[in-house]
Amino acid sequence: MVLVLPGLRHSANAKRRRRVRIGLTLEGDVWVDPATARAGAKPLFNRLTRGVGVTLEMETFADAEEALTKLKAKQLDFVAGSVMSYIKLSERTKLVLVARAQISGRHTTRLVLLARRDSGVKKLSQLKGKSISVPAGKSIHDIFLQVRVGRLGVKPARSFFSAIQKKRRQQSAVLDVLMGEADSCLVSESVLKAMSALNPQIARQTVVVLKSESFSTFPLFARPDVPKDIFAMVKREALRLMNTKEGKQLFLIFKIDGMVPAREEDFRTARALWKEHKAGAGSKR
Repeated sequence: MVLVLPGLRHSANAKRRRRVRIGLTLEGDVWVDPATARAGAKPLFNRLTRGVGVTLEMETFADAEEALTKLKAKQLDFVAGSVMSYIKLSERTKLVLVARAQISGRHTTRLVLLARRDSGVKKLSQLKGKSISVPAGKSIHDIFLQVRVGRLGVKPARSFFSAIQKKRRQQSAVLDVLMGEADSCLVSESVLKAMSALNPQIARQTVVVLKSESFSTFPLFARPDVPKDIFAMVKREALRLMNTKEGKQLFLIFKIDGMVPAREEDFRTARALWKEHKAGAGSKR
């Protein structure tokens, strides 16, 4: 799915414009409806097209594998998406970080395992044989769950839980626990806090059983051979989007505050989690 935003009205100017192709992986912790993502990006891309003299194109992908082929073929310049998209792609092709998300005023988030307060569940091992709701797709939530269950000596996680219910939206996973449709759920702490602020009943009726380490999310990254001036322009515009009306509208869709500079160290915990998962989830702890 491609959104192409043309240059200025004057064809002479349009001919001089360079294309900047941006991929968006919509999976796991950053899933939104593709049509909603394209509609939200259009006003922003129009403003940037007028202001910085390039033609911006956006293509959405269901997972990182789809984006990899176009990255290697140099049919994409930049990609934004889930933290696991970046971790997996960076193992298979050279990438350069540009920026990362800021959520609820913080540069990192954590995952939380939630259960009903009246269930008496206080630790992961007590959820054996019970159900859990998690985000759909190959998200960091899935990797974290596999690792932590693996540390209990059980592989894979589906043999530990009676059912693993996949949800497009993390909010649906929380509501499953609240309504008794699942015994537990695994969601981002930022999602839980936002929902609890709107519905205090969630905090009263649920308990956090387990928390992950903090990790950065929603990275924006590029091919290393992107022209330096284009790279600098995209980075500059990404970091100041939170100060524009169009940027705020787009960030509202993805439930983030804005973008901040990124470095490889910001993704150390996510990469370590992925490494442990690939190694077989490690030993008991």
